[in-house]
Amino acid sequence: MRRNNNIKYTYKQIGGITFPILISLLMEMMIGVTDTAFLGRVGEIELGASAISGVFYLIIFMVAFGFSVGAQILAISSFVFKLLISHFGNKLFQNDISF
Repeated sequence: MRRNNNIKYTYKQIGGITFPILISLLMEMMIGVTDTAFLGRVGEIELGASAISGVFYLIIFMVAFGFSVGAQILAISSFVFKLLISHFGNKLFQNDISF
């Protein structure tokens, strides 16, 4: 299996991929700002409850993000291991290295 290693990406292609991610992160911040603006007019207790729930949301988001990064690492290491075995066979792993 031969791959083309001369792939060139333009800034426009990279921007097309990263722009929606940037917009979603900015929208998440705007939701927090509007929550603060509207709940600040209602009362202090409501604003505090919103802030505490925001912290819980952030904790759940960070745990889920950590699991997703870990799953990506496991998936790519499995892919690379299978690719190395299919390309080199068992010659690459005949030394004292074991997986």
